[in-house]
Amino acid sequence: MRIPSARFCQYHVALYLTVPFMSLRLCKLVLVCSVVWIGYSSFATRLVVAQRPTSESTADTTDIVKRSWVVLPSLFYTPRTKIGGGGSVRFFPERRRNGRPSVVEASVIYTQRRQTIISLSPDIFFDGDRRRVFGSLLYFNFPDRFYGIGNDQPLSVSESYTSRVISGLVGGEQELLPGFRVGLTAWVRREHLSDFEEDGVLASGTLPGSDGNWVVGPGAYVRWDTRDDLFYPSRGGYARLSWMYFDPAFGGDFQFSRAGVDLRQFWSLGWDQILAVQFQGSAVAGGSPFQLYPEIGGSELLRGYAQGRYKDRLVLALQAEYRLWVYGPVGFALFGSAADVQPAVRHLFSDPFILSGGAGLRFLMNEQGVNFRVDYAWGRDGGALYISVGEAF
Repeated sequence: MRIPSARFCQYHVALYLTVPFMSLRLCKLVLVCSVVWIGYSSFATRLVVAQRPTSESTADTTDIVKRSWVVLPSLFYTPRTKIGGGGSVRFFPERRRNGRPSVVEASVIYTQRRQTIISLSPDIFFDGDRRRVFGSLLYFNFPDRFYGIGNDQPLSVSESYTSRVISGLVGGEQELLPGFRVGLTAWVRREHLSDFEEDGVLASGTLPGSDGNWVVGPGAYVRWDTRDDLFYPSRGGYARLSWMYFDPAFGGDFQFSRAGVDLRQFWSLGWDQILAVQFQGSAVAGGSPFQLYPEIGGSELLRGYAQGRYKDRLVLALQAEYRLWVYGPVGFALFGSAADVQPAVRHLFSDPFILSGGAGLRFLMNEQGVNFRVDYAWGRDGGALYISVGEAF
């Protein structure tokens, strides 16, 4: 990718993207979090000590990037949150100059809709970047909307509620071949719902998970990545296959499994033009709480719809984006998406696709290829504005 030459402002704007984590009884959650922190501390210490040159070392000290701290303000806008802001603190341990940077990030977000998100996320690489350990602790108090299950629910049936979640994630990853990695994860998640609308579906308690839920489970994934850049790839591909299993035997309330596939391909068309395509599929089997059903909408998948606007037990989505640098650090994008949301495989393609499309501007923030993104997209419900950092995929 050719980065336009210019001096760029170092003021950063960050978008926090929530992800569904799993949970455990409070005492078990405390234990799991303690183990995660102890494990992270051990790995981080080993990494820093291993990379620190000693007086007896012949390593070139100019090849070492010193540890550092960065404080970043946050500002974003999505239909789900309206205006949101906050900040994060990132610690980067000492590393080799050509190595992938490890980071420990703590962030706090507050939105116009009185949604609060607090997180702590270590992501540590070691052994020449061939191994990785990562984790996340998350709390959010989130007034939200439930739009129903299926692909034909009108906006008029949506109802408000508040979700309070505490969750944790721990995982490890090993590179087997260049670009090919395998990983193991464990997720724990506790959710409590409140502030239901009277006579609504959630207040009736008929949906699994509407009276709260604990879900706990291990998982595994394989990942293949040949992209030429992490933030703004111009060529190469990415594939990730994942599977998780949840069971009361692990301490949760529900028994189900969840599988996902994420495929991306990027082509350079010359003259600073890029074509990017993504296919994503997710499915649950068993007695999953409704909150963990696959869904579409938001700033990444099917822009033009609120996050969670459509959800069911099976979701398939395809999106494509044309990207062009117009002048200096200013770029332009056109995008379109199509999705199918169904209760089972046998119902796929039996209903019209859910479509969306739009355009956006890109402003290059630094020479590493991180973009400030402003998108406007249209769907069945009208238009939606998104302001964030980084590409949708």
